[in-house]
Amino acid sequence: MKKMHVLFITRPAGGGMKEHIISLINGLDPQKFAIYVAGERDFIQNMNPVNKHITSIPVEIKGDCSPKSDVECIYSLIKLLFKNPFDVVHCHGLKAALLGGIAAGLTGYKNCIYTVHNDVSFDAGQRIKKKGYETAERFSSYFFRYIIAVSEGLKRELTSKRGIPEEKIKVIPNGIDVKRYKTSGNVNRIKEQMGIPKNSRVIGTIARFAPQKDLSTLLRAVSRLISLVPDVRFIMVGDGPLRPQLEKEAENLNIRDKVIFTGYRHDIPKILGIMDVFALSSRTEGMPITVLEAMVMEKAVVATGVGGIPEVVKHGVSGILVNPGDEAALAGGLLRVLNDKELAQALGSAGKKTILERYTVEKMLESTERLYLEIYKETKEKPQQKKKQDGG
Repeated sequence: MKKMHVLFITRPAGGGMKEHIISLINGLDPQKFAIYVAGERDFIQNMNPVNKHITSIPVEIKGDCSPKSDVECIYSLIKLLFKNPFDVVHCHGLKAALLGGIAAGLTGYKNCIYTVHNDVSFDAGQRIKKKGYETAERFSSYFFRYIIAVSEGLKRELTSKRGIPEEKIKVIPNGIDVKRYKTSGNVNRIKEQMGIPKNSRVIGTIARFAPQKDLSTLLRAVSRLISLVPDVRFIMVGDGPLRPQLEKEAENLNIRDKVIFTGYRHDIPKILGIMDVFALSSRTEGMPITVLEAMVMEKAVVATGVGGIPEVVKHGVSGILVNPGDEAALAGGLLRVLNDKELAQALGSAGKKTILERYTVEKMLESTERLYLEIYKETKEKPQQKKKQDGG
């Protein structure tokens, strides 16, 4: 079979979605796939792809609604799709799916798929805006042959809240490159660099500082914990629109001296290496890559049981699950792990085993390549068979 030409259309993204896209474009076999990435120039350049066979196509896809820019983007994508006979068009993020889907529909493309990474409507705030996001996702789904959900939990949301037919949704869980996640450097030296006393125990989270992560609840849980375990330090890795508010909340809770805001970090394995417990307080999730990262490094995980998290973290086996918004339960879970080293080690060992068995980047790539081939056969081979039958 000839090399397949795959076009990725993506909006500017950070965090897990960006890691997911980078893993795909770098991991797909260049002997089988020619990769093209359409998106904002700065975003594509910042991805630093290792795969030199990738073709970058600058297209202005803004994250927010911008009618003039959006129409120009659709026009650019239409010209791109007319000019190049891509075998598969793969959109990431709702904005890319909406604009890319319209362009594909107008050019007659039947080979498009869309990966849903999370429930974007949760971050919408106002009810009208939330409804708009849900309507946009439902509308855009009509342009796609398949929709990829990164977890079974997200698939349930798409069918129950968006009305998308179950048979149209394929579940391909996120996966990580486990070879990257090894403890590196001297733990005490890293602690010293971050201003953490050598004997302090460390709770950490890695997240975008946005409403769906509910980091306020996590701060309150840590505040409860510090009153019982004064030597604890809390690392918050990441950034986002809520950072000033969260820093103020830490001050109001009188724990600002125990909380370290690191900003974005590129040395995640090193940062995870100094954590005793990894915490996640999200209200909604798809399949959080940060949880996979913590688990493969044998960190005990205490997280909310939302979205795809319960598919990875089995309560009492590979982590501790609590209800979203319950700061007392979250504090209790963290305290339980900190006070029981044997439990923490058992959870960490089981977590790593889970990741190695089910959530590697190799498994994600294998499933994605299989879907690409399925789409190729459906859109290329069947029409040719039909022509033979008509001619015969």
